[in-house]
Amino acid sequence: GAAPALVLARLGDSDLGFLSLTDPAFDLSDRGVAGRAAPGPVDLFLTTDRGAYRAGETIHATVLSRDARMRAIEGLPLIAVLSRPDGVEYRRQISEGGVAGGHVFAFPVGLTVPRGSWRLDIKTDADAPAIASQTLLVEDFLPERIDFDLALPQGPIALGDRPALSVEARYLFGAPGADLAIDGEVRLGAAGTIAQWPGYRFGRYDAPGETRSTYFSGTTDATGQANVPLDLPAPATEGKPLEITVITRLADGAARPVERQLTAPVRPAGPVIGIRPLFDEVVAEGTDAGFEVIALDSALQPAPMRVRWTLNRLETRYQWYQLYGDWNWEPTTRRTRIATGEAALGAAPLTLSQPVDWGRYELVVERLDGAYVAAATEFYAGWYAPADSSATPDRLELSLDAETYAIGDTATLRIVPRAAGTALISVLSNSVIARMAVEVPAGESRIPLPVTEDWGTGAYVTATVIRPMDVSAGQNPARSLGVAHAAIAPGDKALAVSIDTPDVARPRGTQTATVTVAGASEGDSVWLTLAAVDLGILNLTGFNSPDPMGHYFGQRRLGVEMRDVYGRLIDGMTGALGTVRSGGDADQGARLQSPPPTQDLVAAFSGPVQVDASGQATIPIDLPAFNGTVRLMAVAWSGRAVGQASRDMIVRDPVVVTASVPRFLAPGDHSRILLEVVQADGPAGAMALHLANVGAGLTLGDTPGTFTLAEGAKASFTVPVQATAVGDPGFDVVLTTPGGTELRQSLRLPVRANDPPVAQTRRFTLAAGDSFNFTADVFADLRPGTGKAVLSAGPLARFDAPGLLSSLDAYPYGCTEQITSKALPLLYLSSVAQAAGLGDGPQVRQRVEQSIARILTRQAPNGSFGLWRAESGDFWLDAYTADFLSRARAEGYEVPDLAFRMAMDNLRNRVNYAPDFDSGGGDIAYALMVLAREGAAAMGDLRYYADEKAAAFDTPIAAAQLGAALAAYGDQTRADAMFARAGAQIAAQQ
Repeated sequence: GAAPALVLARLGDSDLGFLSLTDPAFDLSDRGVAGRAAPGPVDLFLTTDRGAYRAGETIHATVLSRDARMRAIEGLPLIAVLSRPDGVEYRRQISEGGVAGGHVFAFPVGLTVPRGSWRLDIKTDADAPAIASQTLLVEDFLPERIDFDLALPQGPIALGDRPALSVEARYLFGAPGADLAIDGEVRLGAAGTIAQWPGYRFGRYDAPGETRSTYFSGTTDATGQANVPLDLPAPATEGKPLEITVITRLADGAARPVERQLTAPVRPAGPVIGIRPLFDEVVAEGTDAGFEVIALDSALQPAPMRVRWTLNRLETRYQWYQLYGDWNWEPTTRRTRIATGEAALGAAPLTLSQPVDWGRYELVVERLDGAYVAAATEFYAGWYAPADSSATPDRLELSLDAETYAIGDTATLRIVPRAAGTALISVLSNSVIARMAVEVPAGESRIPLPVTEDWGTGAYVTATVIRPMDVSAGQNPARSLGVAHAAIAPGDKALAVSIDTPDVARPRGTQTATVTVAGASEGDSVWLTLAAVDLGILNLTGFNSPDPMGHYFGQRRLGVEMRDVYGRLIDGMTGALGTVRSGGDADQGARLQSPPPTQDLVAAFSGPVQVDASGQATIPIDLPAFNGTVRLMAVAWSGRAVGQASRDMIVRDPVVVTASVPRFLAPGDHSRILLEVVQADGPAGAMALHLANVGAGLTLGDTPGTFTLAEGAKASFTVPVQATAVGDPGFDVVLTTPGGTELRQSLRLPVRANDPPVAQTRRFTLAAGDSFNFTADVFADLRPGTGKAVLSAGPLARFDAPGLLSSLDAYPYGCTEQITSKALPLLYLSSVAQAAGLGDGPQVRQRVEQSIARILTRQAPNGSFGLWRAESGDFWLDAYTADFLSRARAEGYEVPDLAFRMAMDNLRNRVNYAPDFDSGGGDIAYALMVLAREGAAAMGDLRYYADEKAAAFDTPIAAAQLGAALAAYGDQTRADAMFARAGAQIAAQQ
């Protein structure tokens, strides 16, 4: 749509000013403008209870809605939309306005949903973009059991050094990570940039970026610590700064690695040259391209160097050639020298500036007075240029007298312009809060600014000093700009939240968490949510505890843009456009149903919970047989304030038993169960360990029995296990402490058959008086407990309907067509399905509902269905799947309205855009029949295909489907004609 493009200002008939709104705004990223984007009138804080979920769990989300002054927006319905990894909407909920501006959502996730990165969007308008979003991971994960910290020695690292990597490992239940295997790699590559020299690019842009690696290994000691010397690989490139990435893996008792990494700079072997473009990637055509060049020694300090610089224009052509009958192409680049020169680099950067026209360029800088070193950077010149330093004003020295202010304070702004002029002072956030003009002399000036409630949770103070043109002194007009951020103290908008639990709790019980909230205003009701999650789950995605205070009171990006017309001023003495220079970097913008986990996950959520009159809420947390760290995370809010707290609580037995169990086994498989026993804080001495309540389908070997464990010691045992039958058998690990206390953990070991099924069909006729004994010998040579047999008699035996249902049900693959084929007969043949052993009425209904849910995971955003994933698929498959969904709805099954409407819209679109045909048309006829049944077909389409294309439908079923569509719309004459044609085609085939 249209947008404002120009602002005009008139002073009677004597003066006219203008400001283009299409030119790039000032780039102020080098002046401290940072943080999240400035919000609109509704500022939403969104957090979930964790970052990773297993299929079948529930996603809990807490959302706070506030205005620009941090007051709760009450009664505002919010729309929460959960989307699958393919972007298709999975489920949406609409809140009823929440409590005190707080909203809590719960999204159950099915067992068969696709794995990957999901997205939760929060909206206030269904047709508007999301105001807050969060990415979630749905995967078949296992929580981490260990954690560790990495450190390298302080100080610079040089090539040839062997820095010692410090590792400190611990189990999440608090014990040292003793005797854990360490392995990893050291990757050495070019860094390209140096933190102390922002904006500079070192080395040649076209040099290959090869990375070389070395490997290391080790073991932690009894205290969980290790120092591993690292061998640095030889660098693959020269003339660039270097950095190492140390990737370290520690394996827990089950040999499952936990990975962490750190990065550190490495000093180059010799000097390097850096080039800093004074623009952002693109230079406006017909203007000067400016650069700063610096040379650094191996200690990354400025060094003298004699260099030659060359500006080349690059032209790339593509040459086609034929090789062995195949056509291919290769690029050829021609360099044309535009300008060159020599210069001496020193302590200060050298400034270069050259005019450029449209095209692609490179600047090359080469050393002349020693070993060859070069740097080169590529850039473009054209009709468009983003915000760059050639348009951004010169830097003005500016500061505030404090970092944080309270409402009612007076902030003192200090500016130090180089020349006298007029200072335009502005207070900005996502709008203009205040403005004033002050005449200032050269040198320091202090300007008082009242801090009002309009400053919100923080504001930027800017000052632009304008110096008028002085013809006698040969000075053009000039302006300089400074920016400072003023944080506003939360004051009574902050709630002080604390969580009271013991440092160490025992599992197999209920632990009470007392959450205390202070700082609420008189009469305000306070609400909170509390999540208690295994730290091993949070570490998988690096999930940070919720921080609404940081969200609302942290620094934000400037919500307004700044422009002026200085770049369009004409030099009053030379007639050239005025130019200034400043620098800064632009702002730079986490399957099938799987076997159940071997042990229950620890993740609990409560809320919203109202705090009582004393400022407390008591929340029970059920703890299973679990050993690890539980992180408790509370988010509290009232109508005027927010707050948060987090606390880690170790949950463990006095003697911890950790069992490493195979994820699953197949019948006949042999494996081992690893049992690790760690003395944490209980009595040491003689203990007994055995396995009990072993489920059917598992055979276990000898258990450890009695053993002695010293204080702080660790013991490991292995128990042989054999799987014998399909199922989810479990067993208990029972440890008896020296004091006679039994510590019990219940585990599962899923057993799944992975061999193909065997099926036989036998047909025979019984004469009058004959008999047949239906006995168990039909299961001879089959695995016990896995076989089933169905006997059909009468007309159904001719079609073997039970056998067909059973064959479909046993089909080993799960594409969309097969899922539909399994479920469609169950809509009508429930009694036959029961006889075939596919379940009774409720079980059949559950199978159909599961099929519907699974099919909808394959639906693409346009309503089409893919065979294995959500994508645009085959036209006939779309019609077949939509037919099943239509029939299921008619039989009383729940099919989401949005998904069904998308399926119907997709069929209409495919019919409308279907190409003409002289033979075939089966997919079109099928789609028209489904649409007609739902009253969604176009009568004109039906009549066209019946009148003009009847002879082109080459199968009886296609002709009959078109006839059924016409009959559904009451055109019996054309319907009878199509049915007659179908009959004739059947007769011709016999």
